Amino acid sequence: MDNKSVILPKWIDKIIFDDFEAVYEPCPMEVVYNPDQPYEFVKLYLGTYFPRSFAEAYSIISSLMTNDKYKQSLYNLQEINVLDFCCGTGGEIVGLLVALSDNLPNLKRVNINAYDANPDAILFLYHLTELMEKAPEFRLEIHINPQCIYIESELEIQDVINMSNVQYHFIMSFKAINEFVQRGTFNKSNPYELIVSYFSPLLKANGVFIISDVATKVDNVFEYCKQKGQSASKINIYHSTPEAREATKKILSKYDLVFNYAEENSLEVSPANVTKGTGLTWLCNHLGFGINKAIDVGDAENDIDAIATAGLGVAMANAIDKVKEIADVVLENDCDHSGCAEAIEKYLLG
Repeated sequence: MDNKSVILPKWIDKIIFDDFEAVYEPCPMEVVYNPDQPYEFVKLYLGTYFPRSFAEAYSIISSLMTNDKYKQSLYNLQEINVLDFCCGTGGEIVGLLVALSDNLPNLKRVNINAYDANPDAILFLYHLTELMEKAPEFRLEIHINPQCIYIESELEIQDVINMSNVQYHFIMSFKAINEFVQRGTFNKSNPYELIVSYFSPLLKANGVFIISDVATKVDNVFEYCKQKGQSASKINIYHSTPEAREATKKILSKYDLVFNYAEENSLEVSPANVTKGTGLTWLCNHLGFGINKAIDVGDAENDIDAIATAGLGVAMANAIDKVKEIADVVLENDCDHSGCAEAIEKYLLG
């Protein structure tokens, strides 16, 4: 499901824009979230980003529910636990709630632990869930525990972990981790890896960790990396035409780099000996099992090395010929029509 096709329900739209007087900013880049921003700014953030996060979360959960085995694992549950890290005004929480209500008829109650640094955003979210429970259009009971916490180091993340005494069906973080990247909160540690490593143990066996984020926009990517003490494991260069892509590749070919074509006119550039195949090998070693037990699914040139390396190489129905030739099996579905779900059901769960 494309989140562009998701429309904020009228009853939620009324709460957001009429009851809370949210304001929409047509140029989202003008609305940069800051935990110290005043109440009036939070209304601007609410009107601009809440509908987006709602649509993204609703689409993600609805897509998950198209997997029959996953949906069946939740179908008879009466309670579901959710943790939202850096929840803001809660667009993703509401999107998830509506999607769960639409797909799980036996569900009665959702327990939510929500954390954010802005007290006004937390207050908005708390009152929003109160109004949702009173709305005739909504049937679920919501038990929300919103807490204001400012993350300045790993110690505060550990505090959040220590406050969580349950395991979760869903852990989410929308449009937030990027801010830690920009602020350099965790020194040279990768915030994405750090946060996933801390929160993943809180997931149930069939739990899902959802991260949706925005790109960090900088004037000069090379200076940015120098200042942050970071290096790039891959650079993706987009071109207007295949000819322009070839010209770029020709210029860079004098360097010891790995080149791959991805999407229509994209050129992926990685350091020598860095491919999806080497990454998959490292991951298997890190997790302690052989590469022969790994499954890799792909459709483009940049997937070839991993498909050849994995114990089972799987090509999407829409894969290029080179990928199909090297794969062990070819799926019936493509990447836009549950191809990965088909692979998981046939070769992992089946």
